[in-house]
Amino acid sequence: MNKQVSIMWQTVRQLVVRLMVCGTVLILCLVSVESIPALPATAAIRQLEEAPGQVVYQSRQTLQDQHGNSWQTIAFKRIRQGKSPMLFCG
Repeated sequence: MNKQVSIMWQTVRQLVVRLMVCGTVLILCLVSVESIPALPATAAIRQLEEAPGQVVYQSRQTLQDQHGNSWQTIAFKRIRQGKSPMLFCG
């Protein structure tokens, strides 16, 4: 009986140590991610009237991949009179 209790406490101790190590690693990862500065992002937003009562807000950004190819991203939000706005990206 005493041997079983000893084995149980050893197992519990190992579990607690593992949880503490995992928690410490998780906290260190989160802190290191937070310390990486984010680059500021700016975008020009255009407002276009497509039709009476329909307005589109549009932003375009040109990006380069690791091979030097240029890609253009477009985000837009179309608002129609009397309808709730939706976000579209393409």
